[in-house]
Amino acid sequence: MRIKYVDSVYNVKRHLTNASTRFATLGILGFFEFTVLSGKFELNLYGSKRVMQALAASKKEFSMQDEKWLSGTELKGKIVTLIPLQLEHASALAEAASDGELWDLWYTKIPNKETVNGYIELALSEQDAGRSLAFSVIDNETQTIIGTTRLCHSDCVNKRVEIGYTWYAKSYQRTSVNTECKFLLLSHAFENLSAIAVEFRTHWHNHASRNAIARLGAKQDGVIRNHQQMADGSYRDTVVFSIINSEWLAVKASLLFKLERRS
Repeated sequence: MRIKYVDSVYNVKRHLTNASTRFATLGILGFFEFTVLSGKFELNLYGSKRVMQALAASKKEFSMQDEKWLSGTELKGKIVTLIPLQLEHASALAEAASDGELWDLWYTKIPNKETVNGYIELALSEQDAGRSLAFSVIDNETQTIIGTTRLCHSDCVNKRVEIGYTWYAKSYQRTSVNTECKFLLLSHAFENLSAIAVEFRTHWHNHASRNAIARLGAKQDGVIRNHQQMADGSYRDTVVFSIINSEWLAVKASLLFKLERRS
Protein backbone atom coordinates (compact mmCIF):
# COMPACT_ATOMS: atom_id res chain seq x y z
CA MET A 1 0.00 0.00 0.00
CA ARG A 2 1.37 3.42 -0.95
CA ILE A 3 -0.24 6.76 -0.07
CA LYS A 4 0.81 10.30 -1.02
CA TYR A 5 -0.65 13.26 0.81
CA VAL A 6 0.01 16.98 0.43
CA ASP A 7 -0.44 20.00 2.77
CA SER A 8 -3.27 18.86 5.02
CA VAL A 9 -3.99 16.97 8.23
CA TYR A 10 -3.79 13.23 7.88
CA ASN A 11 -5.16 10.99 10.60
CA VAL A 12 -3.28 7.74 10.68
CA LYS A 13 -5.86 5.39 12.15
CA ARG A 14 -4.06 2.10 11.73
CA HIS A 15 -0.44 1.38 12.39
CA LEU A 16 0.36 -2.16 11.31
CA THR A 17 3.04 -4.32 12.88
CA ASN A 18 3.97 -7.96 12.45
CA ALA A 19 2.12 -8.87 15.65
CA SER A 20 -0.98 -6.71 15.79
CA THR A 21 -2.92 -3.70 14.59
CA ARG A 22 -2.08 -0.53 16.53
CA PHE A 23 -4.23 2.60 16.71
CA ALA A 24 -3.01 6.19 16.80
CA THR A 25 -3.91 9.61 15.52
CA LEU A 26 -1.25 11.91 14.10
CA GLY A 27 -2.11 15.50 13.17
CA ILE A 28 0.54 16.20 10.54
CA LEU A 29 1.00 19.05 8.08
CA GLY A 30 3.40 18.48 5.22
CA PHE A 31 4.18 16.31 2.26
CA PHE A 32 5.04 12.66 2.84
CA GLU A 33 4.76 9.15 1.51
CA PHE A 34 3.39 6.43 3.78
CA THR A 35 4.39 2.89 2.80
CA VAL A 36 3.34 -0.40 4.39
CA LEU A 37 5.60 -3.31 3.46
CA SER A 38 5.40 -6.79 5.02
CA GLY A 39 3.54 -5.52 8.06
CA LYS A 40 5.98 -2.66 8.73
CA PHE A 41 5.63 0.98 7.92
CA GLU A 42 8.07 3.45 6.36
CA LEU A 43 7.52 7.18 6.27
CA ASN A 44 9.42 9.26 3.71
CA LEU A 45 9.32 12.87 4.82
CA TYR A 46 9.65 16.02 2.80
CA GLY A 47 10.32 19.27 4.62
CA SER A 48 8.10 19.99 7.58
CA LYS A 49 9.70 19.74 11.04
CA ARG A 50 6.20 19.24 12.44
CA VAL A 51 6.05 15.89 10.65
CA MET A 52 9.30 14.78 12.26
CA GLN A 53 8.21 15.96 15.72
CA ALA A 54 4.79 14.30 15.48
CA LEU A 55 6.29 11.03 14.33
CA ALA A 56 8.86 11.03 17.17
CA ALA A 57 6.11 11.73 19.73
CA SER A 58 3.99 8.93 18.28
CA LYS A 59 6.81 6.39 18.46
CA LYS A 60 7.43 7.36 22.10
CA GLU A 61 3.73 6.89 22.88
CA PHE A 62 3.70 3.43 21.28
CA SER A 63 6.76 2.46 23.33
CA MET A 64 5.12 3.62 26.58
CA GLN A 65 1.96 1.65 25.79
CA ASP A 66 4.07 -1.51 25.40
CA GLU A 67 5.34 -1.26 28.96
CA LYS A 68 3.13 -1.99 31.95
CA TRP A 69 3.11 0.83 34.48
CA LEU A 70 2.64 -1.70 37.27
CA SER A 71 5.05 -4.61 37.20
CA GLY A 72 5.84 -7.29 39.77
CA THR A 73 8.22 -6.28 42.52
CA GLU A 74 9.15 -7.03 46.13
CA LEU A 75 9.05 -4.27 48.76
CA LYS A 76 11.11 -4.97 51.88
CA GLY A 77 10.89 -3.11 55.19
CA LYS A 78 12.21 -3.71 58.71
CA ILE A 79 8.95 -5.23 59.98
CA VAL A 80 7.29 -6.66 56.87
CA THR A 81 8.04 -7.61 53.30
CA LEU A 82 5.51 -7.33 50.49
CA ILE A 83 5.90 -10.12 47.94
CA PRO A 84 3.88 -10.75 44.76
CA LEU A 85 0.61 -12.54 45.55
CA GLN A 86 0.44 -16.14 44.28
CA LEU A 87 -2.14 -18.92 44.31
CA GLU A 88 0.25 -20.89 46.52
CA HIS A 89 -0.46 -18.35 49.29
CA ALA A 90 -4.13 -19.38 49.55
CA SER A 91 -3.91 -21.55 52.66
CA ALA A 92 -1.68 -19.07 54.49
CA LEU A 93 -4.05 -16.19 53.71
CA ALA A 94 -7.05 -18.23 54.87
CA GLU A 95 -5.19 -18.93 58.10
CA ALA A 96 -4.41 -15.23 58.55
CA ALA A 97 -8.06 -14.31 57.97
CA SER A 98 -9.14 -16.85 60.57
CA ASP A 99 -7.28 -14.79 63.20
CA GLY A 100 -10.30 -12.72 64.19
CA GLU A 101 -12.65 -14.41 61.66
CA LEU A 102 -12.29 -11.34 59.47
CA TRP A 103 -14.77 -12.65 56.87
CA ASP A 104 -17.57 -11.85 59.32
CA LEU A 105 -17.01 -8.08 58.93
CA TRP A 106 -20.09 -7.01 57.00
CA TYR A 107 -18.65 -3.79 55.54
CA THR A 108 -15.70 -5.36 53.73
CA LYS A 109 -14.88 -8.48 51.69
CA ILE A 110 -12.25 -10.76 53.24
CA PRO A 111 -11.98 -14.37 52.05
CA ASN A 112 -12.33 -17.56 54.03
CA LYS A 113 -10.90 -20.97 53.13
CA GLU A 114 -13.78 -21.64 50.70
CA THR A 115 -13.44 -18.35 48.80
CA VAL A 116 -9.73 -17.56 49.03
CA ASN A 117 -8.78 -19.22 45.71
CA GLY A 118 -11.33 -17.17 43.80
CA TYR A 119 -10.19 -14.06 45.67
CA ILE A 120 -6.59 -14.58 44.55
CA GLU A 121 -7.54 -15.54 40.99
CA LEU A 122 -9.53 -12.31 40.59
CA ALA A 123 -6.62 -10.28 41.96
CA LEU A 124 -4.20 -11.93 39.53
CA SER A 125 -6.54 -11.39 36.56
CA GLU A 126 -6.67 -7.68 37.40
CA GLN A 127 -2.89 -7.71 37.64
CA ASP A 128 -2.54 -9.41 34.23
CA ALA A 129 -4.73 -6.67 32.77
CA GLY A 130 -2.34 -4.03 34.15
CA ARG A 131 -4.90 -2.58 36.53
CA SER A 132 -3.41 -3.72 39.83
CA LEU A 133 -0.38 -5.10 41.64
CA ALA A 134 -1.23 -7.54 44.43
CA PHE A 135 0.97 -8.44 47.39
CA SER A 136 1.05 -10.87 50.27
CA VAL A 137 2.32 -9.32 53.51
CA ILE A 138 5.01 -11.31 55.34
CA ASP A 139 6.03 -10.78 58.96
CA ASN A 140 9.83 -10.62 58.77
CA GLU A 141 10.27 -12.10 62.25
CA THR A 142 8.12 -15.21 61.80
CA GLN A 143 8.27 -15.40 57.98
CA THR A 144 4.53 -16.04 57.89
CA ILE A 145 1.91 -14.44 55.66
CA ILE A 146 -0.25 -12.14 57.78
CA GLY A 147 -2.40 -10.38 55.19
CA THR A 148 -2.57 -8.83 51.77
CA THR A 149 -2.68 -5.43 50.04
CA ARG A 150 -2.73 -4.00 46.50
CA LEU A 151 -2.00 -1.12 44.25
CA CYS A 152 -5.22 -1.07 42.25
CA HIS A 153 -7.48 0.87 39.84
CA SER A 154 -4.37 2.26 38.18
CA ASP A 155 -4.55 5.06 35.63
CA CYS A 156 -1.20 5.00 33.82
CA VAL A 157 -2.14 7.93 31.57
CA ASN A 158 -2.83 10.28 34.47
CA LYS A 159 -0.34 8.60 36.84
CA ARG A 160 -2.92 7.88 39.54
CA VAL A 161 -3.31 4.71 41.58
CA GLU A 162 -5.22 3.47 44.62
CA ILE A 163 -4.01 1.48 47.62
CA GLY A 164 -6.72 -0.95 48.65
CA TYR A 165 -7.84 -4.52 49.40
CA THR A 166 -5.73 -4.28 52.56
CA TRP A 167 -6.32 -6.53 55.55
CA TYR A 168 -4.20 -8.15 58.24
CA ALA A 169 -4.70 -10.89 60.81
CA LYS A 170 -6.35 -9.37 63.89
CA SER A 171 -3.27 -9.86 66.09
CA TYR A 172 -1.29 -7.58 63.74
CA GLN A 173 -3.85 -4.80 63.66
CA ARG A 174 -3.06 -1.58 65.58
CA THR A 175 0.66 -2.31 65.29
CA SER A 176 3.38 -0.82 63.08
CA VAL A 177 2.53 -3.27 60.31
CA ASN A 178 0.02 -1.05 58.51
CA THR A 179 2.20 2.05 58.85
CA GLU A 180 5.18 0.31 57.26
CA CYS A 181 3.07 -1.35 54.55
CA LYS A 182 1.66 2.00 53.53
CA PHE A 183 5.12 3.59 53.68
CA LEU A 184 6.48 0.92 51.32
CA LEU A 185 3.57 1.24 48.89
CA LEU A 186 3.55 5.04 48.91
CA SER A 187 7.33 5.15 48.41
CA HIS A 188 7.00 2.83 45.42
CA ALA A 189 4.11 4.82 43.94
CA PHE A 190 5.64 8.28 44.27
CA GLU A 191 9.35 7.52 43.91
CA ASN A 192 9.42 4.63 41.44
CA LEU A 193 6.18 5.07 39.49
CA SER A 194 6.17 8.91 39.60
CA ALA A 195 2.48 8.90 40.60
CA ILE A 196 0.86 12.31 41.00
CA ALA A 197 -1.81 11.04 43.41
CA VAL A 198 -2.53 7.94 45.49
CA GLU A 199 -6.12 7.26 46.55
CA PHE A 200 -7.60 5.32 49.45
CA ARG A 201 -11.25 4.24 49.53
CA THR A 202 -13.24 2.62 52.30
CA HIS A 203 -16.78 1.95 53.50
CA TRP A 204 -18.42 4.80 55.42
CA HIS A 205 -19.06 2.42 58.33
CA ASN A 206 -15.47 1.12 58.42
CA HIS A 207 -14.38 3.64 61.04
CA ALA A 208 -11.17 1.78 61.88
CA SER A 209 -10.05 1.99 58.25
CA ARG A 210 -11.06 5.65 57.94
CA ASN A 211 -9.09 6.56 61.06
CA ALA A 212 -6.06 4.58 59.90
CA ILE A 213 -6.07 6.33 56.52
CA ALA A 214 -6.35 9.74 58.14
CA ARG A 215 -3.42 8.93 60.45
CA LEU A 216 -1.27 8.33 57.37
CA GLY A 217 -1.70 11.97 56.42
CA ALA A 218 -4.23 11.42 53.63
CA LYS A 219 -6.91 14.07 53.15
CA GLN A 220 -10.56 13.28 52.62
CA ASP A 221 -11.71 14.19 49.12
CA GLY A 222 -15.36 13.36 49.63
CA VAL A 223 -18.01 10.67 49.90
CA ILE A 224 -19.52 8.79 46.96
CA ARG A 225 -23.12 8.11 47.98
CA ASN A 226 -24.73 4.78 46.96
CA HIS A 227 -21.45 3.82 45.32
CA GLN A 228 -21.81 0.04 45.34
CA GLN A 229 -24.43 -2.55 46.22
CA MET A 230 -23.31 -4.99 48.90
CA ALA A 231 -24.03 -8.73 48.98
CA ASP A 232 -26.85 -8.19 51.51
CA GLY A 233 -28.57 -5.69 49.21
CA SER A 234 -27.50 -2.58 51.12
CA TYR A 235 -25.65 0.24 49.40
CA ARG A 236 -22.14 1.30 50.30
CA ASP A 237 -21.23 4.95 50.70
CA THR A 238 -17.51 5.14 49.83
CA VAL A 239 -15.21 7.62 51.55
CA VAL A 240 -12.38 8.77 49.27
CA PHE A 241 -9.01 10.01 50.55
CA SER A 242 -5.83 10.90 48.70
CA ILE A 243 -2.22 11.97 49.04
CA ILE A 244 -0.79 14.01 46.16
CA ASN A 245 2.83 14.16 45.04
CA SER A 246 3.46 17.64 46.47
CA GLU A 247 2.47 16.29 49.92
CA TRP A 248 4.63 13.18 49.79
CA LEU A 249 7.78 14.54 51.45
CA ALA A 250 5.83 15.73 54.50
CA VAL A 251 3.83 12.48 54.67
CA LYS A 252 7.04 10.46 54.30
CA ALA A 253 8.71 12.35 57.16
CA SER A 254 5.65 11.77 59.36
CA LEU A 255 5.52 8.03 58.63
CA LEU A 256 9.25 7.60 59.27
CA PHE A 257 8.91 9.47 62.57
CA LYS A 258 6.07 7.19 63.66
CA LEU A 259 7.99 4.06 62.69
CA GLU A 260 11.11 5.17 64.52
CA ARG A 261 9.15 5.95 67.70
CA ARG A 262 7.59 2.48 67.70
CA SER A 263 10.82 0.62 66.98
